[in-house]
Amino acid sequence: MAVLRFVQDDGVPAEVFVDAQNPIVKIGRANECEIRTRNSTVSRRHCQVVFTGSSFKLYDLNSSNGTYFNRERVTEHTLTSGDIFFCGNYEISFEEAEVVVEPAPAPPPPEPPARV
Repeated sequence: MAVLRFVQDDGVPAEVFVDAQNPIVKIGRANECEIRTRNSTVSRRHCQVVFTGSSFKLYDLNSSNGTYFNRERVTEHTLTSGDIFFCGNYEISFEEAEVVVEPAPAPPPPEPPARV
């Protein structure tokens, strides 16, 4: 599981999870995008983050202003925890999150036998 963190147009921080249940997260100005912005440097369908089952990939979707990682324009990039990428000048951070599985609670002890 991973989380994409960004600031919404109204200035409020937000996050979207990427995992087996939600393996493709689209970023852009279009209504179908999970991360939407009105930022003019972002294309309608700018890029997407895909969980492949073993890694997380960033793909540019032929955007006008490019997708950047480490100030380099990329068409594809394997994300690692702590990465920051840009859609035009719109910043998104990527963090892998550990899945914490809570152990099942222990069953209650058996009732002592009734005395007669």
